[in-house]
Amino acid sequence: PYTGEENYLNVDLKSYAAGTISKGAVVAAINSLAMAVECAKISEPWQRVHTIDGTKIDISGLLFIYNHDAEFKHDFNEILSSIGETDVHIPKGVRISVMGPEQILYLLTVANDIGLRFGPFSVSRPYRFYYPNLVLTKTQSVLHESASLETLTGPFQILTTFKRKRSAP
Repeated sequence: PYTGEENYLNVDLKSYAAGTISKGAVVAAINSLAMAVECAKISEPWQRVHTIDGTKIDISGLLFIYNHDAEFKHDFNEILSSIGETDVHIPKGVRISVMGPEQILYLLTVANDIGLRFGPFSVSRPYRFYYPNLVLTKTQSVLHESASLETLTGPFQILTTFKRKRSAP
C-alpha cells in the first residue's frame, strides 16, 4: 500500500518433520528460492502468467517452513539467526521472507479469526485491510483487498466491512 507497486510473492512451501528442520535445510531452501525470484523478476513468460498487465510490480520470495508432525519444539528464530551472510547467496534486489512453524500457527489463528467474523474467504469478500497514512509515507488508499506480510504477522490486523455496489440489471 505504501510503494505504489503490486507486490507478488513467489512462495516455496517446505513441509518438514521436526528432526529435519535444520540450518542446512533452511539455507538450501533460501538459496533455491533466491534463484527462483531472481529468474521471475526477468522472466517475461512468468510475469505474463502470474501478474496483471500494465501494473508496476515487485516480486519477492516467501519461504514457508511447515512442521507437518507438530513435534518441532525449538525456537525457529535461533536457526535463522545462526545463518550468516556467507551461508546464503541472495542476489542484489531480491527480498526473501522466511516463516517458521510458530508464525504459520499464528497465521492460522489470524485466518480462523477472520473466517469466523466474515465467513469463508472468497473473491467477493466484504472487507478490506486498513493501512493508515504514516508520518513519512502516505498511501494512495487506506483500504486494500490484500494484506502485506508485515500486516499479517503483526500483533493486530485492522479490517473494515463495506457494502458492494449493486450492478445494473
